Amino acid sequence: MDYKKWFPYLPLFKAFRCSYCGGVSDSHDHTPPNCLLPKPTPLQVRLMTIPACKTCNRSFSDDENLLKAIILTVSFNPADIQESNENGWLFQKKRRDKKLRDFIDSRLTEDGIFLLDQNAFDVIARIATKTTVGLLLYEFGRVVSMADVCVVGLEHTKNYDPTAFAEIHRRDDGLCPEITSSGRELERQVQAMFGIPSKNTAKWKIFIPDYFEYLFMERSNGKLLTGLNFHNAITILLECPWPSMAGPNRKKRKLMPGSV
Repeated sequence: MDYKKWFPYLPLFKAFRCSYCGGVSDSHDHTPPNCLLPKPTPLQVRLMTIPACKTCNRSFSDDENLLKAIILTVSFNPADIQESNENGWLFQKKRRDKKLRDFIDSRLTEDGIFLLDQNAFDVIARIATKTTVGLLLYEFGRVVSMADVCVVGLEHTKNYDPTAFAEIHRRDDGLCPEITSSGRELERQVQAMFGIPSKNTAKWKIFIPDYFEYLFMERSNGKLLTGLNFHNAITILLECPWPSMAGPNRKKRKLMPGSV
């Protein structure tokens, strides 16, 4: 990505704007958070980074670790289960970090089910929001404030197919999906529920299989619906303004995020 072409620049400071607060950037932040990606990162993957100031960058660190702990707790991926074992990241992190240990253990039932409350939701929403801001800036060249992004859906991926989940939330006008000019939305939802591909269904962009994928689709209210799927464990849908400014996607250019 050519930052000079797409990213806001501050000539007075000879630096790019921070993607989150609009101040002077003196570092870069990973989209999605680097801690949620496998180590080592596959060589064929081109990491997405965006300008950020060190203050904003550091401010997300604790919540990123909490989100990683939540994902590892609810994930059924073999690699994530291994990270929860005695020699894994989650086990070791909980031994060293009382705050993280209490955050996770206080929300676990006797059966090992993680109960999502408002505090846990806020952690997920904050990191999902900043990830969406990064994706929009990286792909569309559009600066969107975190205040203009809101979570409209959150689901454990084990319980809901990500594509079906996105299709259900595509509409925001209270109408039944079959009452449309095309009359195909209900059919598309049913196909998504059964995992049947449809040419009219938005496709997920696979960044790293089993770790992160995302999609963009237009919502019925004219806004952009962004879907994030972390580790095939948590699917989050967020709404934000439509990226009207020109960027790689708008000019039909090849997307920069490396996919495998």
